[in-house]
Amino acid sequence: MSLLEVRNVKKVYSSRFSTNSVQALRNVNLNVEKGEYVAIMGESGSGKTTLLNILAALDRPTSGSVYLNGKDLTKIPEKMLASYRRNNLGFVFQDFNLLNNFSNQDNILLPLVLSNTKPKEMFRLLKPLSRQLGISEILGKYPYEISGGQKQRVAVARAVIMNPELILADEPTGALDSKSTEELLMLFDQLNQNEQTILMVTHSTKAASHAKRVLFIKDGEVFHQIYRGDRSLDQMYESISDTLTLLATGGVRHA
Repeated sequence: MSLLEVRNVKKVYSSRFSTNSVQALRNVNLNVEKGEYVAIMGESGSGKTTLLNILAALDRPTSGSVYLNGKDLTKIPEKMLASYRRNNLGFVFQDFNLLNNFSNQDNILLPLVLSNTKPKEMFRLLKPLSRQLGISEILGKYPYEISGGQKQRVAVARAVIMNPELILADEPTGALDSKSTEELLMLFDQLNQNEQTILMVTHSTKAASHAKRVLFIKDGEVFHQIYRGDRSLDQMYESISDTLTLLATGGVRHA
């Protein structure tokens, strides 16, 4: 059984004040295996953000099912969703989503605090993680006192400290300069080498080229995919660029 299974997911948005409806996702089927690193790409309006929100249990599909380790996320009661997300999913956002009135350390520890983890255990987890991510020296500072690259490392620490089944990253390099982008992508590579499963939505060909598999969404469906195989980063970058061009011109067949 795959770690993540998406079965026949559709999402239709309708308005109470109009008969018009918008079908954001048509019939999405995909699997993600444990330890995979998958990127999702597509033009604006293709449905990739809607899909990510459904995978994050932040939104529910109109029909279809999403299974994480065999548990159907669409069947979890609303009052239990926050706890489920905290214990099973890690989130990395483009705009970091850090609390400016919390120190960096407190931002990282927040999921553990909400889970009633004992302080001794919190700091046992924090110490090696902060060292691995190179943020030990800024734990006592606040988000507004550090760079964008450092903020994203703090956000990654917060995402992984609960040892989640799956990291969901939404345009994680979107607010970073080129140096910080390279550092974050190397960090994701390291996490994945340690068997962390990552699913990343991105517009960035450079970011997607680090993934082991890239899914392309078009008109609300998974339209095509590329596996890294033995490609180098440069070769993967070129394959993704060529595919995006062909998708835009209608030259790629449905997956």
